Amino acid sequence: MENREEIKMKLQKGGYLTIHEYNDLPNEEFPDHTHDTEELAVIVSGSLNVKMDGLNYLLKAGNEFVFPAKRVHSAKVGPGGCVYIVGEK
Repeated sequence: MENREEIKMKLQKGGYLTIHEYNDLPNEEFPDHTHDTEELAVIVSGSLNVKMDGLNYLLKAGNEFVFPAKRVHSAKVGPGGCVYIVGEK
């Protein structure tokens, strides 16, 4: 798996110029919401359960997930927390 700096460089090369790193607490919940920009999340450690378009996605270390702009979704952090890097474009 890539290290954090490699992930950030990959995001930048893909046109994701605004980059954030998050460290969410175990079982933290994010109810339905949207983002103004497209976001690509790369899971560094832990897990994140995402619900979008009626489907559930379990994201683990090494997984990538695109959140299209204005698409409603929700998320719940796994029991071990979740560290992930997000690029916006």
